[in-house]
Amino acid sequence: MDHNQNKHIRNPNSEKEMQQDKLAAVKAQKLKQMRTQQMNRMRRRQRTIAYLVSSTVVFLVILIILAILFHIDAGIGNKDQTERNFKIMLNDDSISKIKSDFKNGEHYVALSSLSDIYGYIISGDKNEMAITMNNKKNDNTAAFKVGTDEAVINGISVFLDAPSYLSGEELYIPASFFAKYVSDTSFIQKTKKHTEQATLRIQSKENAEKKPSKTKKGDVKNTEDKTTEKNNIISEKNNYTFKITGNKTTPAVSESGYYGKSVQNYEYKIDITNYEKFINPENKDQYLILINQDHPLTADYVPDSLTDLIFTRKDGRAVQKMQKAAAMSLEAMLKEAAANGFDTLSVTSGYRSYSYQKTLFDNQTASLKGQYGDKAQAKAAESVAVPGTSEHQSGLCADLHNLPEASQTFANTKEYKWLYENCAKFGFILRFPNGKQNVTGIIFEPWHYRFVGRYHAQKIMEQGLTLEEYMQSLKK
Repeated sequence: MDHNQNKHIRNPNSEKEMQQDKLAAVKAQKLKQMRTQQMNRMRRRQRTIAYLVSSTVVFLVILIILAILFHIDAGIGNKDQTERNFKIMLNDDSISKIKSDFKNGEHYVALSSLSDIYGYIISGDKNEMAITMNNKKNDNTAAFKVGTDEAVINGISVFLDAPSYLSGEELYIPASFFAKYVSDTSFIQKTKKHTEQATLRIQSKENAEKKPSKTKKGDVKNTEDKTTEKNNIISEKNNYTFKITGNKTTPAVSESGYYGKSVQNYEYKIDITNYEKFINPENKDQYLILINQDHPLTADYVPDSLTDLIFTRKDGRAVQKMQKAAAMSLEAMLKEAAANGFDTLSVTSGYRSYSYQKTLFDNQTASLKGQYGDKAQAKAAESVAVPGTSEHQSGLCADLHNLPEASQTFANTKEYKWLYENCAKFGFILRFPNGKQNVTGIIFEPWHYRFVGRYHAQKIMEQGLTLEEYMQSLKK
């Protein structure tokens, strides 16, 4: 074969290599395209994420701004925008240079602002301040326990509408105090739209006698400036006094055909005006209910009008409750106790549900099981009422004392002696007295007091009876 013929013969190896190169080139091109597409997708994804992040940030910023604006607007909307004005009027004259304040919904006035008008002398210290009317009367003193709502007027405990407070050396008390407890004084509040005008108006016999003269045009010509710049206007004619002049007594309770023994009047150191309707209910038999093993309550019984007891012991326990009449009467009794120097008493137990009483009874039974065996339940019933037989379920009784826990040693304290001698004044009886276990089935509990109302309480305590004995005597 000659050279020319060799020229037209293909090399199979070279052709195969060319095909492989073409395929490789195609694959490389496709791979490049794929990478390009991946890069484009990644860029698009990154742009999308960036957009979403930035949008979210902007959205959150807008939300925060709106929330701040809403909060500010709400704060402005909720803020009390009422313009409050307070003034003291002596007849028709406005007294200037008074020190007053408005806080906690009450108008306050400094004691010094009214000393010249009423003619009282201020004494005391940062713990207690007193004012004494300068009219040569012995029973015209009011003392204020600084930082509290407590006050004592001529030996009678009263309560301010809000706590007094000290600002520098000035004692501020609610202006309403003077209207309630000082003669010839009234307190008037008028509200119109967003303006409130509070006026403490004092009647002065001296100023009342200063009659203005009329001009020819019929206008009134005052004998002095309308605004009294100086408060030194007191005279012998203005003998202001406190409306409370001594120990208050309650009217004797009508016998209405019951026991012939007379019912004594009671004296109190506190003002019980607002408590009287609870202590001495119109229906005197409303709370005369016997609850014991022979007269149980049903498991589903829950009393109405359960009310918080403000004298619940502050040791982390839940606020105790009683029926409203009992709760208010107990409040009065413990306030009276405090006014007499017995301010350590507190309530450790009030209303108990049937289920809670069952838990207490079961626990007591279990604790006595090892000592008394089969008799543990009967022994437990001597100190813890069987469920349904507990007066606590009625919401008419409370455990109160000043010991770490209830104990018969409470009977050795002055607090117990005071409670025993005074509980009837507030409608309560010592429910389980000493030496009466054979009647009540319960051991002596000097801490357990039951509300029945003053009428029956004074009879029960005067005669040294248990509720069981008293109820039986009524049947006879």
